[in-house]
Amino acid sequence: MPEHTKSSASRRELEDRIRTLEEQARLTLDILEMASSLGDFQTSINKLHEPNQILAETAERISRFVSFHATAFYLVDEDNNDFVLASCEPSIHEEIIRREVSHLIDTGIFAMAIRENRPITVYSQDGNHRLVLHVLATSSRVRGMFIGLTTRTERSISSILLALLSIVLKNCANAIESFELYQFFYKSRSE
Repeated sequence: MPEHTKSSASRRELEDRIRTLEEQARLTLDILEMASSLGDFQTSINKLHEPNQILAETAERISRFVSFHATAFYLVDEDNNDFVLASCEPSIHEEIIRREVSHLIDTGIFAMAIRENRPITVYSQDGNHRLVLHVLATSSRVRGMFIGLTTRTERSISSILLALLSIVLKNCANAIESFELYQFFYKSRSE
C-alpha cells in the first residue's frame, strides 16, 4: 500500500476516533446533568400525609430513562419491619410482583438485594421476565425496595442507566426518611 494511502487511512481512523470520543464526552455530560436533576426531590414534606407522592414522583423520574413494564415499591412497616407493597404501576402487574417477591424472599434473593445496596437483576420464576431490585436505603436504615419488571427479550439495562437508577432511588429513600422524621416530630409535638 502506498505511503500516502496509509497516511490518509490512519488520519481517517484518528478523525473517527476523535468524533467518537467527542460524542461520548457529550453523552457523559448529558447523563451527569440528568443525574443532578433527577436526584432533587422538591416535594414539600410537611404537606404529605403518606409517602405515595414521593413514590409516584420517583416512578415518573425513572420512566424518563428506563422503560419498565411495571414499577413497584415495597416500604418497611415501622411497627413490625415487614416489607409491604405500597405502590405498583400499572396495577395489573400487582399479582405477578407479589408472587415474584414472595419467591425472592423464600429463596433469599430479596435479602441479598437488601445487602447489595445496588441494582440486581434476576429472572422471574417462569423465565419470561426480568426483575430489577434495588433497596431503598439511607445511611441509617433500610426504607424499602424497588422492583422494576421487564420482559426477558428486552435488552439489558446499561450500567450507566443502572447508576442513574441508584441515584434516584437513594434520593427517594432520603425523601422517605425525611417524611418519616417529619411525621414523628409532628406527632410528638401534638402530644
